[in-house]
Amino acid sequence: MTVAGKNYDDRKEAGTAIIGICKEMKQANVAVPIGDYMGMKMSVIFDSFTKSFSLNVKGNLSHSIELGSDPSGNITRISNALEGMSRQLEETIQKLSNVEQQLETAKIEVVKPFAQEQELNDKLARLAELNSLLDMDDKGEDKVDMDEDAPKPVPEKETAKQLTSESERPSLIARLNEKKEIVASRVQTAPDVQKKKTQEIS
Repeated sequence: MTVAGKNYDDRKEAGTAIIGICKEMKQANVAVPIGDYMGMKMSVIFDSFTKSFSLNVKGNLSHSIELGSDPSGNITRISNALEGMSRQLEETIQKLSNVEQQLETAKIEVVKPFAQEQELNDKLARLAELNSLLDMDDKGEDKVDMDEDAPKPVPEKETAKQLTSESERPSLIARLNEKKEIVASRVQTAPDVQKKKTQEIS
């Protein structure tokens, strides 16, 4: 590992050199290059929000490692991060191989004829026939009068008959007037009847 232009073979010494550079940093949130490790560039940065130092190792991709106060522990974290990168690379290669195999299988399947194609066509034709019959039924249905309270039309003959029968019936007022006249005539003839009965007794 190279730190600040000096090569280190001892893990603890390399870790101590990295912590020394962190202590000398005067500006936050700015990455400072410190050297390289296994062909990858290293830089450190102080995060003013988390109040912590982190080391960035960059090859084709960047990998961030949080630094602690233990010099040897920091080197262990860097080594673990690099080993993790190797595992991720192997997993990615395996996933790529699986995808390629699935692609080849899909290319074979896509050119095969659809086994249930005739059955599907028959069912689609039957569905179209049923839809056509349903449309015919809908057109043949009578329209329903939704206004149930609306007056129903009366045939012309029934209307004439009803008017005739009503005209033949005496009105209530006429009947009352008729009874009134009968009562009045009885009141007027009452004295004459009483006089006649008196004369017969005498």
